[in-house]
Amino acid sequence: VKLFDINWFDTLAAVFVSGYLLVNAYGIARNAVSMLMDKELGPEIRGRVKEIVHNCSFIRGMHDFRSRDLGGVYLFELHLELDGALSLYEAHELTDVVEQEIEKEFPGAQVIIHQDPAGVEEDRLDDRLEK
Repeated sequence: VKLFDINWFDTLAAVFVSGYLLVNAYGIARNAVSMLMDKELGPEIRGRVKEIVHNCSFIRGMHDFRSRDLGGVYLFELHLELDGALSLYEAHELTDVVEQEIEKEFPGAQVIIHQDPAGVEEDRLDDRLEK
């Protein structure tokens, strides 16, 4: 300002710095609110989990899939549809395989899996959210 006698430059610099701070504060606040509101993870992460599940030949289907970021730790919750003739022990063993594959792809992730017999009609969270 003194060197070139440009009196308005100080005000212009303050406006740019304020704008920069506001944009960054908005980004930080948006991410924090998304995390607090349990926003689903992005489609690339969700798609990879679905791919892992559907690559397991013993899985008949999957529904009620939910995902969250718990402060840098991913949480995956889903229902697997398995052959209804499997014993509880066999269903548990197969579910462990899926869980391990997901954890291998996303180390440290928390995976919660519920087993359902394939073909059972039930009140699903997916159906309620579509309405």
